[in-house]
Amino acid sequence: MDTIVVLGATGQQGNSVVNSLLQNGNWKVRGVTRNLESEPAKKLAAKGVEVVAADANDESSLVKAFAVSVPPNRDRPIPWLPTKYLQQGASAVFSLTNYWESLFQLGRDGAGLQEQKQQTNIANAAAKIPTLKHYVFSTLPPAGKVSGGQLKVPHFDYKAAVEDYIRETLPELASKTTYLWVGWYASNLTGSKPLFDPVSRKSIWLQPSIGSAKLPIAGQTSVNVGIAVEAIVSNPELTKGKYVPLVTDYLSFEEVIKEWSAVTGKNGVYSEVSDVVAESIWGIYGSELASQFRWSESYPNWSACKPENEVVSLEKLGIREKVVGLKAALEALKSDL
Repeated sequence: MDTIVVLGATGQQGNSVVNSLLQNGNWKVRGVTRNLESEPAKKLAAKGVEVVAADANDESSLVKAFAVSVPPNRDRPIPWLPTKYLQQGASAVFSLTNYWESLFQLGRDGAGLQEQKQQTNIANAAAKIPTLKHYVFSTLPPAGKVSGGQLKVPHFDYKAAVEDYIRETLPELASKTTYLWVGWYASNLTGSKPLFDPVSRKSIWLQPSIGSAKLPIAGQTSVNVGIAVEAIVSNPELTKGKYVPLVTDYLSFEEVIKEWSAVTGKNGVYSEVSDVVAESIWGIYGSELASQFRWSESYPNWSACKPENEVVSLEKLGIREKVVGLKAALEALKSDL
C-alpha cells in the first residue's frame, strides 16, 4: 500500500485530505505535526493515521518524515523485518504551509518570505525521496506575474515563487508535481460575519471589493480539498505538471450575501469599503485581503491565469458533481453563521 504524507494534517485542508484518503482505503496516511502530544495529533492517531513530527523550517526533519526509516544501528533497512516496524518511504506528499499564522508577527512580506522558505524546504526534502511518485503543492495563482507587476498579493505571490523554484531547480520533482489552487473558503463567513445594524435591521457584509466582482469560491474546503487531492493522485497522468483550480462557484460578493441570507433567514446586504477602511478595521489582515480582492476584480477567472493545456478542471477530474458548492457549504455551517 502506498504512503501519502500530509503536511498541515490537523488543519482544514490537510485534515480534509487525511479523511478522504483514509476512506479511500488504498493509501497509508502519514500526518506531519510539530507537536505529537497535541490533542489534534492524538485525534489523527486515533483515526489510524501514522503521526510523525517535523517542522517546515527544518529540511532535515522533513526528509526523515518522508523517507524510509532505518532501524537503530543499521545503515539500511532489514528486508525481513515486518513492515509495521518500518516507516515506508512516501509515494506522495501533500504540501501545505500557513501564511496567516505569522502575518501579525512578521508583516505581509515577512510572512510571505517565511512561507516561501518553508515551501522550498518541503520541496527540497521531497526531491530527495527515491520512492516519491507524486507531489501535490497547495499554492495560489501568481497575482503579481499575471498583472504584470501591477497588483501584487503577498499571500499568493510568495507561494507562486516556489513553483518557479521547483521548475528551475528541481526538474525531476517538477515532473511529479500538481499545483492545487484552493479558492475562497465558505467557512470564512463564520469569522468575517455580516454586522447587524439595529437601525436598518439589516446585516451588512463589509469587504474591500466592488460588489459585482466575482469571488472564486472553493465551497466546503473541509470536504472538497480531500476530494480534489484523492482525484489528483488517482489520475497522475492527467494531473502531473498541471494546475487544478479548486473553485466550485464564481459568484459576486452581492450574490454571496444573497446566498447567506437565504440560508440564515437574515436580511443581508453588501457594502464595499475602501482599502484604507479595511486596514483601519482589520489591520494588516485587511490590507492583505484588499490586495487579494482588488486583484480578483481585474482577474476573476483563475483558470485563465495559465495556458489552457496546463489547467485541469473539476470536470476533467470527474469531481464536479462530488464537490460541495457554496450554498450547501453554508447549509452545513448554518449554526455558526
